[in-house]
Amino acid sequence: MTALGAIDFVVVAFRNDVIELEALTTSLAAHARGGGVILVANDDADYRVPGRTRVVQGQGNIGFAAGVRLGVQHSDADFVVVVNPDCIVTESAMARFVDRLRPGCGILVPKLLDEHGAFDYYPYENWTFSIGRKLAEARCRRELAASTDEALPPFAKIPGAFVGFERSVAVALDHPFDSAFFLYAEDRDLTDRARRRNIPIRFLADVEVTHLGGLSGTSVSHLVEICKADGSMRVASRRLGRLGAALFSADLLVLGAAKRLLRRPIDTAAHRAAMGRWWRKGLADPGPLTEAQLGVLTASLGGEPQHAGPSPDRRTRVLVMWADNRAPNLGLRVLAAGNAALLAEASGDMVDVDFQDFGPGDSLVSFGTRAILKDIGRRNGPIKTKLRGYDLVLDTGAGDSFADIYGFKRLAFIAYAHWMMRRLGIPLVLGPQTIGPFDTTLGRAIARRSLRQADVVMARDGASAHYAEATLGRPVDAVGTDVVFMLPSDAPSAPSRDVILNVSGLLWFGDDHVDSAYYRTQVREFIETLEAGGRRVSLLAHVVNSAQGNDDIDAIDAVAGVLGRPIELLVPRDLAEARSYIASGRFLVGARMHACLNALSQGVPAIPWAYSRKFEPLLSAVAWPHVLDLRAGGTVGRESARMILDAASAEALSVEAEGVATAAQDAMRVCVAALSDWLVDAFFARRTRDRIGAG
Repeated sequence: MTALGAIDFVVVAFRNDVIELEALTTSLAAHARGGGVILVANDDADYRVPGRTRVVQGQGNIGFAAGVRLGVQHSDADFVVVVNPDCIVTESAMARFVDRLRPGCGILVPKLLDEHGAFDYYPYENWTFSIGRKLAEARCRRELAASTDEALPPFAKIPGAFVGFERSVAVALDHPFDSAFFLYAEDRDLTDRARRRNIPIRFLADVEVTHLGGLSGTSVSHLVEICKADGSMRVASRRLGRLGAALFSADLLVLGAAKRLLRRPIDTAAHRAAMGRWWRKGLADPGPLTEAQLGVLTASLGGEPQHAGPSPDRRTRVLVMWADNRAPNLGLRVLAAGNAALLAEASGDMVDVDFQDFGPGDSLVSFGTRAILKDIGRRNGPIKTKLRGYDLVLDTGAGDSFADIYGFKRLAFIAYAHWMMRRLGIPLVLGPQTIGPFDTTLGRAIARRSLRQADVVMARDGASAHYAEATLGRPVDAVGTDVVFMLPSDAPSAPSRDVILNVSGLLWFGDDHVDSAYYRTQVREFIETLEAGGRRVSLLAHVVNSAQGNDDIDAIDAVAGVLGRPIELLVPRDLAEARSYIASGRFLVGARMHACLNALSQGVPAIPWAYSRKFEPLLSAVAWPHVLDLRAGGTVGRESARMILDAASAEALSVEAEGVATAAQDAMRVCVAALSDWLVDAFFARRTRDRIGAG
């Protein structure tokens, strides 16, 4: 024991990886100052742990809050630190954290990062109802991420994933979580109780802890959804009484209805089961949620909402890879929606589609470095387990990432996924994408193997098709264009807006591609020239609510501030609304390539401001030459304005844009036909034979 006092780290485990837990507990024990690690095992696994770790086991699955309570009760140290098994802490970060554990320190929480190193703001969101959650999300994302003030602000809560305090404080706060909460929302309740007692909560921005995201944050099982609904109902009840419980019930029902309309996943049955406990008690607290009650509730729902693996007696499940239907960059959402539309049309709408990006995104798992390391050598690793749930994989190549010119790391992620598909016998389709270039011998070898493996290969431009055959030895099965041309048009009978300008936060705030001062000048001159000609300009964001900050919303706000006069700002909530905004304009000018493609796919003439080489191949493939290159300098803003102000030029652009949309849609029909032929002649035929054989 040291003069600063001993520390016990409390870790609650449930079906966690034994090797990872051993590594975590060994690391924690090294910083215990004479204390140790208390591993509360809510299962019956045989955990092999170092000598300074005590295992508390045999109590069954009592939940996270009760598990922490049990760990604190077994502690006799001066301080306790609760650590989730999915946390990764560097030696230097842990040293800084434990150094702050001193008498009178209050409650200490670190700055959590996701596996990509970005601020993980979700665990800090303090809310009661859905609208408050969105507000808390925005403030945590923008304000807390940049905070240097140790006092945790009122809109944020203690993240239960990693929190430290004096043991006496933890005991006074009910050890410290209320065991009425089984798995979720206990940290919001703890935050309320700590603040009522005026216990300081300190946010240590210089202590960064990687949080990979655990069961309660990512799973969509009935059990977890019941726990989430029950925990949030309990928080609302404790804050606002029965009125709070009633309002949260209504909030959850409305949210469920909205998600069903938007075709987003929602476990309504689990939510109703959780709310039923409260309704039967007249919205009074029905008591703690226990493992036995959860067993009864989940059994009544008839199994979990997710498939454990493919079955011949259901619709075909397809995983669309390297796409994210919730990405801040709406261009990435185009990859998801466009490829889903391609699959639906080619299959006669006989498929169910999920999306998987390099990070979690729409999925519950990542396909990045840590996930690969966890997957290698394990029969039931996270990537293999994910892939086994699907009958077919469509690889988008992230549009233009099937190449080695961006470095080997991203190509390695793609190659590993393809390798696992081969081992598992899952068919692979390469959706319309850029193929190559591959400048290294290893890159070309990987590409040839993937192309030979793929049952169908589609290119989105002629150069890629030629490269695939001439360099990689695999002729493509179809040449199309960008999948944005698979999306339905929302074009009105007559435009309601004049000129829409997409302002890129990437270029407005950074100098990586073009000089930001130059770009800002072009934006201002474009607007001023058009307005002097009597035209109206609206500003559009196409990358929205990015956790990294400085997205297009920030950019259009900055433009409005520079102008110092009212101007319409268009901030879409999703891809559909973005396309609706774009379709309402006579012209679109922008530096986001997919903002321009969203326009052309709906017959709206676009003037792209290119800042990288990715613009030329795609726009050439759709025979649209009206591209201005920011890298070449010049008066891009004024030149764009002149193209619109000149009546003859504007009319020609409008006519040409209609032709582009029609020709590109015809090109995509070639891809639909190629994929449909393979599905009918090979894939569905094989599944039918398998079904007959199984019978």
